[in-house]
Amino acid sequence: MKVTILGTGAACPGAGEACSGFLVEGEKATVLVECGTGVLSRLQQYHELTAVSDIVISHIHADHFFDLIPYRYALCYGNESNDIPRPHLYLPPGGITALKQVTAPFSESDTFFEDAFDVSEYNPSEQLNLGGLEFQFIPVYHYVSAFGITITNGKKLSYSSDSGPCQGLVEVARDSELFICNTGACLESKKAVSWGHLTPEQSGQIAREAGVKHLLLTHIWSTCSRTSCLEKAAREFGGLIELAEPCHTYEV
Repeated sequence: MKVTILGTGAACPGAGEACSGFLVEGEKATVLVECGTGVLSRLQQYHELTAVSDIVISHIHADHFFDLIPYRYALCYGNESNDIPRPHLYLPPGGITALKQVTAPFSESDTFFEDAFDVSEYNPSEQLNLGGLEFQFIPVYHYVSAFGITITNGKKLSYSSDSGPCQGLVEVARDSELFICNTGACLESKKAVSWGHLTPEQSGQIAREAGVKHLLLTHIWSTCSRTSCLEKAAREFGGLIELAEPCHTYEV
């Protein structure tokens, strides 16, 4: 499978950047994982919006789903044809109600997202097969319900979602070829840590304990020193480690 990084920012993207989002492509599926602010613009550098087969959201925080709103407008009003493919949108439990609450003040339809997407909530206890890519969801530690994600097709890609240190996160990362790890506490904020985010050191520790082959740090505040973030994580993890770069593609 092929993974393209679309956004690497934390809750507020830096200048010219985007929040969380990456594109996973297999032989029979093109899957957008997370759709944070700015991701939609980046996505269109690679595919028409109608070419995405599935969208998967790890948790209901704005920096992970807000660009679903312009995505919906693009599919509903930005095409001359009414006969366009409908991506399947997979939300965590409770996600449908939460998104309806977000869009209620301006929605012109009771089926705002359903007008453009085939919407459902995934069952975290069951695997999800998307065109030969097996998705598994594991609860992680955040101050709202959040799920780490593993994606396998013979090899394993893993994504932390937003999480503090927990055993679930180790299981998410276990024996991964590539571990995309949100490192949202790089500013060493006590509040960020208590809300369920990883420091760079903790990201390295999780990767080491899980036997990860390649660690990719993302979800980093623009005000962080990227060099310092990488150095701190590398003190704990001796394997291949990089900072996620927007528009960079990895083969897994």
